[in-house]
Formats: sequence, structure tokens, C-alpha cells
Amino acid sequence: MSADYKELNEGRYTTLHDYTSLSLLEKIYFNFSPGTIVLRRLFKILDQHIQYSTQKNPKILDVGCGGGMKELALRGNVTGIDISDASLDNAEKIYEKVIAYDLSKSYPFPDESFDIVFCSEVYGHIDVNDKNHFMNEIKRVLKKDGFFLFSVETDGNNWLTRYLRRKKMYKKLWVDFDGHIGLETPKKTITRFEKRFRSVNFMVNNTYVFTVDELASIFPVIALLAKNTMVRRIINLSVFPLYELSIRAARLSSANNICIYGKK
Repeated sequence: MSADYKELNEGRYTTLHDYTSLSLLEKIYFNFSPGTIVLRRLFKILDQHIQYSTQKNPKILDVGCGGGMKELALRGNVTGIDISDASLDNAEKIYEKVIAYDLSKSYPFPDESFDIVFCSEVYGHIDVNDKNHFMNEIKRVLKKDGFFLFSVETDGNNWLTRYLRRKKMYKKLWVDFDGHIGLETPKKTITRFEKRFRSVNFMVNNTYVFTVDELASIFPVIALLAKNTMVRRIINLSVFPLYELSIRAARLSSANNICIYGKK
């Protein structure tokens, strides 16, 4: 793993996510905002798997866990692994165990240690040269017939990303701003999974390229508006669901994010 990758992630994604005790307005925002709509889908898929599984208290590995997700901790015995000590300071408040570790190295677990491997918004941060090792380690630590569930950032080819490429803004907004140093096309991403797992399913999601906070990094007017949390949320709720529909209605190649899940 490069020094740049370590610098990018160390202490950046530290938030402990807790959507279990929300007000009515917060629940509405959680259900429809671009930043959480994918999480909603992930947990729906996970709950369906757990419902039909014979393992009622599964051992779960959260790869690149950041500050942790309370919803995940409610669904099993979770071990979180991340390169950032600052992130793990929060994750250890809700997870059974946390370990600071470089994801480009061999994981510190025996073969077939976990019933479920969960990974949200990490794959796009893994350097292309490290991806095969990253995927092989996921497969190694997953039990026979174990379940994996990923939310993956991809290099989608849709109308809005094409526009930003023409305006020379795509790299700054989607690659540099979020540190997506290892983006690949949706098809290539799915192929990596299909080579390793016997059951692979996917779902096209919305994009994270154009949240208000990211646009504010370029446009001063939006930055001024984004200082007000309510205004920022209203803009997100009014604009991005429509954009998501345009992506989900298009070809797989359009996607900037996909859910990938299945069994070993």
C-alpha cells in the first residue's frame, strides 16, 4: 500500500454511524438522501440473508470499517478492521473487536473465520495493484457458504459524469476529493467477484459524485448555501433522487456505485 493511500485514510472516516434513534425528520432524510439510500439497501439485503440463515448470531467482518455502524453491530458479532486508529477509537464503542491493519496485507485471521464479510465504500480506495490480494483475502477469511456484501464505487459512464469530464471536474470531484484511487468500471468490478465466488448478485445504485458538500468545494455560492444544514439537506433531497433514477434506469455501465453480494 502506498504512503499516499495511508495518508488519505488515516483519520478521515471517523464518524460512528447511528441511525437507530432518529427524529421523524431525520428518518425521512435517512430514507431518501443520497448519502444513506445505499446503506438502506445494504441492510435490507443483509437482513434478508440473516432471516433465512441458520446462523442467528453471525460473526461479521467489517472491512475498512471507519468509525463503525451501529446497525451492523445489532446484527451479529462484529470485528472491524481499518488502517485508521482515529476511526477505530469510535468503532470500538460498538463493535466486539477492532484491529488497526493495512488492508493491502494478509488479514490477521485464520481461514474461514467469518460468516459474513461487509464492506461499504472501501473498494474504490484500494489501489488497482492491490485489488487481487484484497479480494483473495476476503475469500480466504469467509467461511464455506459464507455471505459477502459490498457497496462499491465504480467508474461509471453516465450523462453527468461525461459532462464533468468535459468540464475537467470529474477527477477533482470524484477521484481526488474522496480519494478514489482505484476506480474500475462496473463490469470489471463484477468480474473480479465472479472469478472468486460461486454466487454473485449486483444492484445499480446512485452516485456520490455530486453531493452538495462536494460541489461546494468548487462553487463559492453553493459553499455559502451549504453552511446551513437544512438548506443542504433540502437540495440533496430535491435533486439527487431524480439523478439516481436516471442512473438506475440506464445500463450497468452508467453506475458510479453498485451493491455486490453473494456466497463463497
